[in-house]
Order: sequence, then C-alpha cells, then structure tokens
Amino acid sequence: MPHLPPLLSCLLSLLLFVPALPLRAAEGLPAVPQAAVDALSLERDIHHFMRHKKALAGVALLTEDGLCAGAHMDAPFPLLSVIKFPLAVAVLEKIQREHIPLTAMLPVRAEQLHSGTHSPLRDQRGRRDMEVSLRDLLRYSVSLSDNNACDVLLDFVGGPAVVEACARRLGAADLYIGHGEDWMHRSLYHQYANWGTPRSMARMMLGFFTDPAIPQEHRELLASFMGRGPGIPGKILDALPDGLHAGHKTGSSDISAQGLRPADNDLAFFRLPDGRYVALAVFLLNSLESPDEDLRIIRELARLSIDWLARQPVPLQDGHGPSGR
Repeated sequence: MPHLPPLLSCLLSLLLFVPALPLRAAEGLPAVPQAAVDALSLERDIHHFMRHKKALAGVALLTEDGLCAGAHMDAPFPLLSVIKFPLAVAVLEKIQREHIPLTAMLPVRAEQLHSGTHSPLRDQRGRRDMEVSLRDLLRYSVSLSDNNACDVLLDFVGGPAVVEACARRLGAADLYIGHGEDWMHRSLYHQYANWGTPRSMARMMLGFFTDPAIPQEHRELLASFMGRGPGIPGKILDALPDGLHAGHKTGSSDISAQGLRPADNDLAFFRLPDGRYVALAVFLLNSLESPDEDLRIIRELARLSIDWLARQPVPLQDGHGPSGR
C-alpha cells in the first residue's frame, strides 16, 4: 500500500467516522435522515415513466410539514384555467374586505358571453344581458371551468395583476398572470402567456388551506366547488384513495391542427387521515399524445407521487415518535 502524507491520512481517518449528511426538507424544515425523505426516488420514477412519452411533465408534491418532491418543479408551464383558483381567492378577499355578500348580483352583458369558448353559463342561460350572483359565478368558474364567468370575475376584482398578487401572497413566487380567457383563446400561442412553476402553484394551493388568516368559510366554499364537476375529468382525483377530503382545478389548452396541446394540467389538494394537507401539481407541456393518453399520464404521475408519499414515515407528533403499542 503506498505511503500517504500524514495530513491526508488524518483526513481520511476522520471521514470514516463522519455520518452521512441528512437531506433537508425542500421547504426549509429541519433536517431529517436521508432514508426518510428520498425525494430523488420520485424524480427517477417520473423520468422513467415519461421516457417514451411525447410531452414534458412537471410534478410537485408538497405537504404542510415540509416534504417536497417531484420533477421539473421549477420549470415554467402554461397555466390555462388553473388561474381560476387564485381568481376565486381574490374574489373572496374582495367581498370580505368590502363587505359584499355572495348573494350580490353582478350584471353580465351579452357581449361578455363569447361564443366559441367553454361556457356552461352561456349555454344554460343564453347569450343575453342578465344578472348572476357572485356565488353562481364562482361555481361556474371553478366547478365548471367556465371561461366567460372567469373573465367577468376578473373584471370584478380589478384584472389579472390582482390575481397574480393574490397568488403571490399565498406563496407562489414564480408565476405570471397577465391575461384573461378570451384573450388566451384568440390564438394557440397566447395560451403560453400565463405561466407558473409546479412548485409555486402547489405552494399557493397549500397556502390557502393552511394559512390561519384565511377564513374557514372561504376554505369550505372553495373546497365544495373543487370536487368532481360534471363534464370535468377527475385527473388527480382519480388516483386518490377513496374517502379523502380533496379537490382540484384543472387547466387544458386547445389542440393545434397538428395535434399539439400546449398544456394539460391539474392542481389538487387532499387531506391525509393524520390531518396533514398535501398539494399536488401535475402539468403537461407541449403534448403530442392523445387527450385520453394525457389523462392517463396525469393519473399515473399522481399515483406515483401518492405512492412515494405513502412510503415516507409518519411525522413526529408533539416531539414524540410512535408509542410502539
């Protein structure tokens, strides 16, 4: 064996007794053992699943106690109708601040009910001047993903910049919301304009359901609108175990003549049996897969994420571990 210099020999001896550095939870919580939070294993599973898919996937799973894992979590993805969630929060903030009841009626003009876009409000009530309650506009926008109702509410809160500011207050650091649904659907290229990262959007969702400053009645109202809606794919909800308190907001773009879909998204929350809230963003970018295959991909990525979460140890409660009984 070659002779080592004394200093190098001493350093190598010390390294034998240095324990492996713990992995820090990605959301800034105290360090936990490497084996407890192997975030890279989920990233590997996602990349392996997507290796032959004709789309880029962004996934971010966050828990309120600081677990964070996914793939392409900090890449920008077009948001499409996912913006209807922070829009709804901005509406609730405004009516609380200005003491406006949910039963208040908003005038909706016939010219605001654009044709050629998804709008159950227009289809059910006709393209005419009318008044619609704030509660109903929220339900159309969130539950039924109505594009015309979305733009009416955008005008009500003061425009896209107000919605972006609301999302940032909830924890979304990396996003841009500058346009409404009518503008976005004038061109396929416009649909890339509003963007956010999966991590930021999951933080925003988690912030809404865990921030004590958010009124409980606001959380309950939006959660009631975010369950399974008629005609809206379940996406992430289809991958969740039965019985969980959960909800989501989907967002899907148009498809070009060549079969390119700029975005197919889902942003969900669910509550574990131990009471922890979890947010999960699954976004697809520039998919050349069929719409049915996009849905299957989102469900499978959600299942991989939930399986990863199930492998993590139960967090300590009040500083104590399991009782062993």
